[in-house]
Amino acid sequence: VYKILWNTMSAEVIKQGTKSFWKTKTTIEVLLLEHPNSDVLEIVCFDPITNQEAPHIFILRSKVVLLICDEEIQYRLFELQEPIRQRHGIIDNDALLKIAWNDAIYDLVDDRLELHKLLAGSKAFRVSLRKPLPDEDPRSADLMCCAPSSIVPFELDHFTAPRRTILEEAKEDAVEVTATRKKVVATLPSILNVPTTLTARQRWRIP
Repeated sequence: VYKILWNTMSAEVIKQGTKSFWKTKTTIEVLLLEHPNSDVLEIVCFDPITNQEAPHIFILRSKVVLLICDEEIQYRLFELQEPIRQRHGIIDNDALLKIAWNDAIYDLVDDRLELHKLLAGSKAFRVSLRKPLPDEDPRSADLMCCAPSSIVPFELDHFTAPRRTILEEAKEDAVEVTATRKKVVATLPSILNVPTTLTARQRWRIP
């Protein structure tokens, strides 16, 4: 669990989401940030279960936008406009364009994120961007860069807070399913109009 130190932040959060990795059964929080007066985007990844934060990675926005076609932005604008028009009646095209670009950049980065465990059994991890697939633009292999000395890296304030683990959630779900199943079984006699106590032969006759 974490909170953002807004008072010390020198970057704008473009978008925040989660990324799941099925091989390691890990879900991490992902923050994508843009630094003002800079071409650098910062990627912050954090595991809320282990309270571990990966070393930040930095990419060049100017190279990322080259991988996003105009048709994709137009489609995202179309998807955004109608719900906002129905809800508010007024559309700020500049704001929508910014949202469309931010969403497209985040999705591109999210699709390429890879997670690496530093040591077997260790909670520490790092992230990187995968190599482009054969059918992808080869320019996506050259997105990462070093953090310029002129920017202040984004900072998260980690703190411990009660949080259900995946195992605890699974146990609670199982208890709920079992309770629901018992209720259904208890109502079967009245629904089927049969005696509460049945012989083995009678049970087989229930449709």
